[in-house]
Amino acid sequence: MVHSLAKYSEKVMLVLSGRSDITATSKKIGPSLIFDRLWEKLGIKKIIKKLLSDRKFGFDVERAVYLTVLHRLFISGSDRSCEQWRRDYVIEGIEDISLHHSYRAMAWIGESLADQNGATPFTPRCIKDEIEEGIFFENRNLFTGLDIVFFDTTSIYFEGAGGETIGKRGHTTQQGALLG
Repeated sequence: MVHSLAKYSEKVMLVLSGRSDITATSKKIGPSLIFDRLWEKLGIKKIIKKLLSDRKFGFDVERAVYLTVLHRLFISGSDRSCEQWRRDYVIEGIEDISLHHSYRAMAWIGESLADQNGATPFTPRCIKDEIEEGIFFENRNLFTGLDIVFFDTTSIYFEGAGGETIGKRGHTTQQGALLG
């Protein structure tokens, strides 16, 4: 019975083996298994691969983007902190992805598009916008409508008329209102 239960206790394993240098490692598999299915179902992998079709990167950009997104879903942090975080997880296809590759993949996502039709006055259209639009078009059907849009207003503010009413629930300043 002790031998059967030994697999659940490191101390018992040490006693039974007569050794003190037994090491064990573990890696988490759940987050990647679940999120990879969602990534595929939403068509994100296909969209990114299509946008990359005319580019010649020396690494798998889609997997670098996937790694970065997965990391940011589970804990917030930089690409550098992702390097440490990823060691505890089994994530298919990231074995050859380095920190430099993550930086290059994020730079690609932020690249401005040649066609700025539909850009806001605040920021140019970039690859990220094409990915978001691709996800919408990939998953729409005859009855799909855009009823609500969520976006992060943490660092958005405006100045001028209207701040007293639109920014009513946010933190207002004399110059304008901070939405948040």
